Amino acid sequence: VLALAALRLRHEVRITRLLTTVTREYHRIAMHGVREVLLDRQAEALGLPLDKIYLSAESGQEEYEDRIREQLFRYRAEGIQRVAFGDLFLEDIRAYRERQLAEVGMLGEFPLWGEDTRRLAEQFIDQGFRAIIVCVDTEQLAPDFCGPEVRSGLFVRTPGGCRPGGRAGRVSQLCV
Repeated sequence: VLALAALRLRHEVRITRLLTTVTREYHRIAMHGVREVLLDRQAEALGLPLDKIYLSAESGQEEYEDRIREQLFRYRAEGIQRVAFGDLFLEDIRAYRERQLAEVGMLGEFPLWGEDTRRLAEQFIDQGFRAIIVCVDTEQLAPDFCGPEVRSGLFVRTPGGCRPGGRAGRVSQLCV
């Protein structure tokens, strides 16, 4: 949501839609397990159409990449030139996304890249957004860390190597 908010401040950027992948059998976002119905509500609250790529639970990386590529080609045919991501730190993921986009003649936008996640978490709260922690790495955090609403100071009690903000951070949130 902060990536979207940052992009909305840039007048040269026109945001047209959201895109994600959903596991067909479970109706959940594959990466975090968020239910599709919550995803739909989130997109509705943002006022943007949501395109979903449905993948089977047995899908491999090749099918994922093929389906993403097909969708990106459709976007390119519609005149969309850039795709934005909320990624923060993982160089390999950014490089992977940029390679995928280059294959179809598109560019990536990473408006939050390299930002301090604790500062972003506080900015998120200060801007009036709300989120619930939906996924934690239980090797880094106790399972009971999952479930509460994100609030000021919440991440003060996390171990030093743990950051809010997903994969490398060990904590993922669903904005509500």
